[in-house]
Parts: sequence; structure tokens; C-alpha cells
Amino acid sequence: MSTPSIASSFLAGLSSGLRTFTAASVTLAADHSAWTGLAGTLAAGELVGDKLPMTPPRTQPAALLARASAAAFCGTRLATRDGGSPLLAGVVAAAAAIGAAFAGIRLRAFVGKSLGFPDPVVALAEDGIAYGLARLANA
Repeated sequence: MSTPSIASSFLAGLSSGLRTFTAASVTLAADHSAWTGLAGTLAAGELVGDKLPMTPPRTQPAALLARASAAAFCGTRLATRDGGSPLLAGVVAAAAAIGAAFAGIRLRAFVGKSLGFPDPVVALAEDGIAYGLARLANA
């Protein structure tokens, strides 16, 4: 597998760990896929839903499965585009997503509580980081 494919898959996984559908929507848009609109709608809905107090933690099993699956999808698609190994790319992306989900929730709590930033502000910054990682993955 090429180094760019590994790096791209890892970055897409980090993005998916923070926001499930962000990397998928950016990857599909980069490929000019017919599914871009659906993925973009899911990503936009997630951006809104993430700010709601009743949203369950991203580290619940169902949420982790969704994040890992979305990341694996992106990793395999990126590897196919770059001529790498789709299986390895999917595994790398899924592992990165799970790690980022746990790291992101802890970092968000730290920044909010220890540094005194309101959660919606921290969440907006996290949205930007997820989007930036997705763009880097598709560069």
C-alpha cells in the first residue's frame, strides 16, 4: 500500500471519528459521486444533532460502529483511487476513527471544562477540524 493511501485513510478515519459523515461527504464530493447529496445531508444533520444535549455519546457501540464503517468506506475508496490496498486502508481508517472518537470526546470535555469554553463553541471548532482532516485526506 502506498504511503499516501495510508496517510489519507488515517486522516479520513480521524475525521470520521469526530463527525461520522463529514469525511464520507467530502470523499464522495471529490469523486463527483451521485451520492454526494445524500452524504452531505447526513453530514449537515450530524453537525446540527451534535450540538443537541440529548445526543448520545459518540463512544456508544452503535455510534462507534457507524464511525468505523464510514471511515472504512472512505479508506477503501481513497485506496482504490490511489492504487493502494482497500482492505488495509479500511482497517487503518476504522481504527483511526475509533481512536479519534474517544480522544475527541475527552479533548472536548477538557477544553470545555478546564479552559472554560462553552460546549457549542468547542463543538464548532471540532466541526472545523473534522472538515479540515477530510479535505486533507482528499487532497
